[in-house]
Amino acid sequence: MRAVLLSEPGSGATTFVGLFYVALTRLASERGDSFRFTAPPESLRRLSALYEPLVAGEFPGSLGPDAAAEIRFELAFSPPAAWRPFHRNTGFDPRFRVDCRWNGAGAASAARLLQGAPAPPGAVNDLLSCTAPIFLVDPRPTEGPGGSGPSTASDRDAAVVAVLTELARSGGTVPAPTTRHLHPIFVFTRLDGIPEEVAPSVPRGDPLDEDRLRTDGPRIGRELIDACLPRSRDLCRSRSERIDEPVSFFSYARPVPGAEGGTRHLQLRTLPNHRPEPVYPFTQFRSLIDHLGDLAQREP
Repeated sequence: MRAVLLSEPGSGATTFVGLFYVALTRLASERGDSFRFTAPPESLRRLSALYEPLVAGEFPGSLGPDAAAEIRFELAFSPPAAWRPFHRNTGFDPRFRVDCRWNGAGAASAARLLQGAPAPPGAVNDLLSCTAPIFLVDPRPTEGPGGSGPSTASDRDAAVVAVLTELARSGGTVPAPTTRHLHPIFVFTRLDGIPEEVAPSVPRGDPLDEDRLRTDGPRIGRELIDACLPRSRDLCRSRSERIDEPVSFFSYARPVPGAEGGTRHLQLRTLPNHRPEPVYPFTQFRSLIDHLGDLAQREP
């Protein structure tokens, strides 16, 4: 199965991908018999450049769309073997795989590629073969082109609708499989900057609370989708036989208190193996990775 992360510039995607790599390394260490991941050398170089500042308590530098396109990795899942006395299975037999790519040019650009716009070699195939599009969403209102226009939330919603519509089609301007079932995923970032008027029903309080997201996350995600992506929500519901109901997850790195106005440093914690990592919602990333594994298991 292929998953493609679709992000807009400035949406927090670089931090998300870095945290995803942090979570992958931690999960591979904890689940060595049932989960592993691999990446080509250039991807590892890019991922390491995101990982190193995060575990040192700094936000990583941004990456442009061309650099983002170089990042790709494969997740491999192997259900734990049944325990038998006097027998220990030391091999890893991957049963399900997820090939992950990153398109950092935005959903509108991806929609144009799927509609036949000129594209670099392989870019369209990466998108076309995707059945798990992951949309990174900064739910804060954003300025229009030039910084003077109205909120572009409706434009973003329209772009997501265009991507899902094109991916769900059979045939069209680009050859496609005869059948396609999509599993849309929304990852919300920058939760600490959402004005109340964007989603009044989302409870206030500390938005960067992992325990709260573990219990209330599904409801908060649905309310943010309703508020930020109503047309995308309606499309998924109206074409339920081709597009799953979207699921949502959350990404953040908790900053050191009182660091506003200057360089923002990140809070760190130490794992039982004495390795440092930023304070981020590991359970959200673990659930996202497990969700991708479950989808891969269901793929024909």
